Amino acid sequence: MDGDIVFENVNFAYEGCSQILNDISFTVKGGTTLGILGGTGSGKSTLMLLLDRLYDLPPECGRITVGGVDIADIKAEYLRRNIGIVLQEPYLFSRTIAENIGMTDDGITLSEIRHAALDACLDETVSSFAKGYDTFVGERGVTLSRADKILVLEKGRIVEEGTHDELKSAGGVYQRIYEIQSGTEGGVPCD
Repeated sequence: MDGDIVFENVNFAYEGCSQILNDISFTVKGGTTLGILGGTGSGKSTLMLLLDRLYDLPPECGRITVGGVDIADIKAEYLRRNIGIVLQEPYLFSRTIAENIGMTDDGITLSEIRHAALDACLDETVSSFAKGYDTFVGERGVTLSRADKILVLEKGRIVEEGTHDELKSAGGVYQRIYEIQSGTEGGVPCD
């Protein structure tokens, strides 16, 4: 699947519920990764459910396009086969990236692992790590810092947007969450 993913002025509420997404607009350039950060109920999963067409966006509620084509005109099965999504709590074992990819097949070769990573558009990212496929990941996995762009959501709105470094130095919500999760609140390591 080629082209940018574009959310234009997207508003969404589940039937009988209050508004979940409020005027969400952003672009994900083709071939790049996007990280989405936000608390429970901020709209992260809803964005992905709409993109995968598990819910269709009414025309009056904004527009989502892939490669300039409205997703309402793209078969849902095609979207689901061609867009990779890692949800809120992916589970990676405390092993190497190669071992995590090949976990279910004892006889898998590195070539087959690389092929699977290529299919998932991960090979370039994994190859950029100093140890490549031998990079060790913890149970929480590789962090958002590897995403090309990060959106921070609060109450269905984008409150911050940028790269890991930009957001970390901006002094906002992302920086605070980063400090809490890395145990460096106030620059002092925490127990």
